[in-house]
Amino acid sequence: MLPLAQYAAWSRDHVVRKHSTSGGVFTELSRAIFSRGGIVLSAGFMQSPFRLVHKIARNEAELSDMRGAKYAPSDMSIAWHEVENAVKDRTPCLFVGTPCQTAAMRRRFGNGGGCLILCALFCHSIPEPYVWRKYIAELETSNRSKLKTVKFRSKEHGGSWRKGMFVAEFEDGLSSVVQPLAGNVYADAFFMRLSTRASCLKCPFKNGKSGADIMIGDFWGIENSHPELDDGEGLNAVLVYTHQGEALLAESKCELRKVEYSEITVRNRHLEHCIECD
Repeated sequence: MLPLAQYAAWSRDHVVRKHSTSGGVFTELSRAIFSRGGIVLSAGFMQSPFRLVHKIARNEAELSDMRGAKYAPSDMSIAWHEVENAVKDRTPCLFVGTPCQTAAMRRRFGNGGGCLILCALFCHSIPEPYVWRKYIAELETSNRSKLKTVKFRSKEHGGSWRKGMFVAEFEDGLSSVVQPLAGNVYADAFFMRLSTRASCLKCPFKNGKSGADIMIGDFWGIENSHPELDDGEGLNAVLVYTHQGEALLAESKCELRKVEYSEITVRNRHLEHCIECD
């Protein structure tokens, strides 16, 4: 299924863009939902124990740890209840997750009576949960403190859009891990697909089959197709699949440039091909 439209996109807010993995489109879509009086469900970290959970944001302040790429499996138990309540109350709701997660939401809630908008992330796989849990345990043991947060592709500490930093902060306020993402043992296992879930090998949600209204990810290769847009600060590629998704994007304060679908897929092959086919 081809998208209705596709764009290179980024936030006009420099601070948002700086603290985002790519171009800040997630934050701008969330702001548009908040302006409708709605809520956002996306992945963020929770403590005791430290874990990645799909949780609710009712305002921009609650978005902070939802920004940024999360190369880990998320707990969806809160999200199911919150989306169900939003649909029942007719509250505008933006759900952001992997293609399999948006497909599950679509199957369960349909379009939510017009109040549910699904945003799928570009995804090539999810690690096995036990690998993530073991890595957390190793970090906490070696640093003698519980984890507070993790940033997988931070643009701070000398990082950039293309060469992000892995940053782990701990509850004691003293310990931290800061290193290039390339070379981090957990990230290397993820990108080399050594920790991939078996179900991801034959993902059935490629080629626009995620049920999402809109998809967002990194616009890798923009320096070749549109070098005039590449300022090194980060850009999103956006695929729009429904008029509902198009309307939300139009309400957001994103800079948008129409591009060809092939310009996005040339460096994002996982949009069309599962791992087993690579």
